Amino acid sequence: WLSYYQAGYLHRDVSIGNVLKLKKPASREAFRVSTDKILAPLTELADTQPYKDLQTSADTLKSQIQKIRDWGESEGSVEAQDRKAILTDCDMAAEVIGYFSKGHDGSISGTPAFMSTAARIAFEGRRAYVQSPIDDMESFYWTAVWATLNNTKSLSTSDKEEDWKRWLATSNSDRRAVTQEIKQVAFSNKSRRECSPFLAVMAPMLQKWWELLEKTKFQWENEWADVEDGPPLPKELLFHKFAYEVVPMYVDLLEGEKARLQAFSQSGVAA
Repeated sequence: WLSYYQAGYLHRDVSIGNVLKLKKPASREAFRVSTDKILAPLTELADTQPYKDLQTSADTLKSQIQKIRDWGESEGSVEAQDRKAILTDCDMAAEVIGYFSKGHDGSISGTPAFMSTAARIAFEGRRAYVQSPIDDMESFYWTAVWATLNNTKSLSTSDKEEDWKRWLATSNSDRRAVTQEIKQVAFSNKSRRECSPFLAVMAPMLQKWWELLEKTKFQWENEWADVEDGPPLPKELLFHKFAYEVVPMYVDLLEGEKARLQAFSQSGVAA
């Protein structure tokens, strides 16, 4: 996702059909964190706090990328530059450089079951909406929930889980109810025993992920309100700032859950 973004494109259709696991790892040029292209038109804002925050987040991400490479090398499974999965299908992507200078008509892209909450509310209400990096980040969450509930290696699933699968595709309110059910699984031993082992192990991470999203969306809404009615460049800079802030947060989340998920992968028993 960040590779697309650094090249100047916001994906706007993150979904289960567009995040593809490869049968065999594919080699490609090693990923590199670079803000050169997206910040080139914004040099006049170099002294502003959002610009400085973005650079700090990019530096943090650089160190985290090396940490991810170290994980792969220490496990000896694939080379550091090998890819196990790809994000594809950019026909709904938008050029993020000059996003507001060119004028945005508020049209919404994506697959409803995986849209962010805000985008889906606007979509269902047939209202204009400006999709941001935060919307793509929430779409990754819904993709992970869908993949968890539809995991083909789960030997059995509860009736409740079958209901939750349907809720993801029905309405926004039904879909949000799934997050409350996942919270129950994350914190209740009884609920955990009643669901599939894969959901039992994924629920704590999904719950932390949702809490992180809610906090980030609140921050985004506050900062967006400050620039929404202003000139194009500060809005574009805010897009970039959040793109580079959120990705390191996810890396931290995965690092914290890595040992527990690996233990389940090896034993099949949720810790």
